[in-house]
Amino acid sequence: MKPGGSLVYSVCTLLSAESIGHTMPSGFTPITDRPEGEWRGFLDGWRVLPHDADTDGMILLRYRRTA
Repeated sequence: MKPGGSLVYSVCTLLSAESIGHTMPSGFTPITDRPEGEWRGFLDGWRVLPHDADTDGMILLRYRRTA
């Protein structure tokens, strides 16, 4: 990916095996702009809890390529 490109990791689960323990890739910085909707800050990204939006739980991590 070229510098300036973005990498998105998103899953529709809150299971820790899929939503925590991820490390920021080398040469990337987090994109911290809050997405629209019921997102809460989580790690370097965002999550939606089921009771917040009447949906499944979701995780969203976004990174920008810097090098």
